[in-house]
This record gives sequence, structure tokens and C-alpha cells, in this order.
Amino acid sequence: MNIDQIVGEMKKIDALVSDHQDSMTRIGQMLSEIASEARFSFGDQQAGQDLAFTANSAMQLCNRAQSSFNSVRTETKDYICQLKK
Repeated sequence: MNIDQIVGEMKKIDALVSDHQDSMTRIGQMLSEIASEARFSFGDQQAGQDLAFTANSAMQLCNRAQSSFNSVRTETKDYICQLKK
């Protein structure tokens, strides 16, 4: 495998991570909507409060995943730049 092939593979990794970031964004938005709807429709009930809390907790996990994906993309791009030198 030569440098150009490695760079090509690293670019594929970057694209995959980008796709996963987009998915996490959509999931986070869905969870936000669920939390809002639970608070609006069932906020006076314990089950609604629990659902909103759980959705918010899951949304925080999505945010952490996004941060990890950002780190992977940064490292991947840095590595690609180093290989091109």
C-alpha cells in the first residue's frame, strides 16, 4: 500500500465519521422533540417527567459522541496532512 492509497482510506474514514455525526445530530434533534413533547403533554405526571429526563440524558450522550467524532475527524485530517508532506 502506498501513501496515496493510505490517504484515500483515511478520507473514507473521515466520510464515514461525518455520516455518523449527521446521524447523531438527527438523533439528538429527535430526542429533544421527545423531551419537549413529554414535558408539554405529560409534565404533570411522573412518567412524563421520567421520559423527559431520560430523553435529555440520551441527548447528552449524543453530544458526547459528537465530541468524540469531532476528535476523530481532527486527528484523521491531521494525519492526512502529515502523509501528504
